[in-house]
Amino acid sequence: MHEFLLGTTELGKVALAHVGGKDTIDSFAELIGIVRAECGDAVAALFSEPVRGPARSSKTPVVTWYAALEGSPTPLSQLDGIEKARVSNLLRERLALFSKLFSSNASGPTFASWLNLRSPEDILCIAGQPVLINWGMVPAAQGESSAMRESHFGGILGDLYPVDLPTPPFADSDAASFESKLKRLRLAPEPAKMATSTFASQAGNPSSMPTLASARQPAVAARPWLAPLVAVCIAAVILASINLFHMLRYPDALNETLASERLDAQRQTNRALEDRLVQLQQATAKVCLAPDHPNLLPPSPERTIVPTQPRMGQSQPGSTTIADLIDKATVLIINDKTSGSGFFISERNIVTNHHVIGDATQVKVGNRSLGGFVDARVVAVGDGRSNGTQDLAVLEVEPSAGASVLRIGVTPQRLRPVMAAGFPGAVLSTIDVRRTDQLPEANISSGMVTSRQVQQPGGVGAIVHTAQIGHGNSGGPLVDEGACAVGVNSWLSLDAERGRSFQTYNESLDAEELRKFLDSRNIPYVKADGECEPSTPSVAEAPGPRAGAK
Repeated sequence: MHEFLLGTTELGKVALAHVGGKDTIDSFAELIGIVRAECGDAVAALFSEPVRGPARSSKTPVVTWYAALEGSPTPLSQLDGIEKARVSNLLRERLALFSKLFSSNASGPTFASWLNLRSPEDILCIAGQPVLINWGMVPAAQGESSAMRESHFGGILGDLYPVDLPTPPFADSDAASFESKLKRLRLAPEPAKMATSTFASQAGNPSSMPTLASARQPAVAARPWLAPLVAVCIAAVILASINLFHMLRYPDALNETLASERLDAQRQTNRALEDRLVQLQQATAKVCLAPDHPNLLPPSPERTIVPTQPRMGQSQPGSTTIADLIDKATVLIINDKTSGSGFFISERNIVTNHHVIGDATQVKVGNRSLGGFVDARVVAVGDGRSNGTQDLAVLEVEPSAGASVLRIGVTPQRLRPVMAAGFPGAVLSTIDVRRTDQLPEANISSGMVTSRQVQQPGGVGAIVHTAQIGHGNSGGPLVDEGACAVGVNSWLSLDAERGRSFQTYNESLDAEELRKFLDSRNIPYVKADGECEPSTPSVAEAPGPRAGAK
């Protein structure tokens, strides 16, 4: 599955191709495996993956596009001449490979309908490779006119499309005509064959046959023995010259002493290389750190241990890995209209965003540690639901032995590593969350703090970071290396250009803003007074491989 977000398209503004009994974009999951198997990964990566769903702020149906390649997308039309020609050639070659599926596969018309594009700006270049977005659709005004669609198609793919193929179908009613045209084109004689056929037809017409005089060939030489005789004479002269002037030289006997010395030298070189290889292998576990920055590099995740707060029935704090703690502390929140994320700050209380719960007074929360969903009551809300406001809310549940609590840390410095946790909608769309045996793990992405801001109109503190979040992460924790919550993931920024949206950065309400909100409402939480640091066990304490493992 593709994983890099490109943008979203409102389906109300386009007409969708409908071939094979379904909308063309809905055939992607079923048919992309055939494209990959028959045409290769490069052709499969040509098509971005469509995922249907409602818009974040309304019930408007949209499709979200994901690319298989990572990088900034640039429309083909905006590339310079040399790069544009190179990417166009790649696209032309891959469309030629893709077009083989039109006649070799039962879903040929459906594959062909993928090449209906909304606009020329939907041909993108990502990491030097062509990628198509908004495929399987045209502008809404052209959905009912085949003539307009044909002209529209020519203006987009034009000389990039194989010249011997008909215009791709747009509806089931076009499929039969497309297959018929394709069959006629595939069976049409090529120019060379046509020439042969023409000559054959003339054979039955004596008046069109060439005359004997015009077909007569030059006479064969009268002395066929002359040429071999000249060649023999020339060879004899050459051999005599070689023998007379000693032009052929044979090597002297091999100097065995010199050969032995060279062999010994090569063996010494090989031994030196082997010794150096052993030294490098022994040094692989060593890392050079600047003397003034002993914590320049974070410890590896498998050796990172973080403290946990005592749970129900425990008198002493424990320790666990950071991933396990995040899983047990982060919850999925569902109300009647939408879903989001949250996290435990005490045995009873969960923090989330105000815009996640909306006007609800009670919602459902759940994760694997809770064993399913439980009822949660809304006990406090902030003064806003949008960027720049105190977009916070607190829920209350009955204490559970399975849940873990995140400490509230301090706002992290720039360039500090952070992790975002939650339940993005793109993940939930593939899971039946009503079944407790299919509750997902929290999705965890890593990044770093890029800046700290004070946003208006509310003057709230916010963190801009590179840990990827999506719709559904709202309300989830932003966690530092010591597993302290240093922010509440709340917003992402989408820049719109030429009808497409590109995600540019991720924002969280910072820990100081969360502390002020909780303190003003007398809601208890566990506080960390400084930056939370992970602990790494010594080599002797670190778990090693099991017996017999290699």
